[in-house]
Amino acid sequence: VELLRHGEGGALIVYMITEPAHAERWVRQVRRLVDELGAEALDEASFESLRRRYRGHRLRRLDAPETRAREAAHQLFFEGGYRDPARRLERLSPRLVKEIASSLGQPAVVLLGPP
Repeated sequence: VELLRHGEGGALIVYMITEPAHAERWVRQVRRLVDELGAEALDEASFESLRRRYRGHRLRRLDAPETRAREAAHQLFFEGGYRDPARRLERLSPRLVKEIASSLGQPAVVLLGPP
């Protein structure tokens, strides 16, 4: 999964590698998950478990100085200020995830490989 920021928006990109015969099923499953996240907020216990896991993954990705510098530059450019990544992750809530998921536009789907 990759999040790209540009201007006032951005893109959420989900990459998958699967057998061609299963690709459409996975596309439907990802769409369903996003729709569910946008329809109803996760319960607090489930959300907290996922946030802890994401926090560890995200902070591990920022362990190199050049990666932290790039993160700071992105924040300064797109948001006009800087906040420590660990504190930014505290801001995540089930309600915020629901709002973000429900604001996503129609997905573009690209399938690469044999038909």
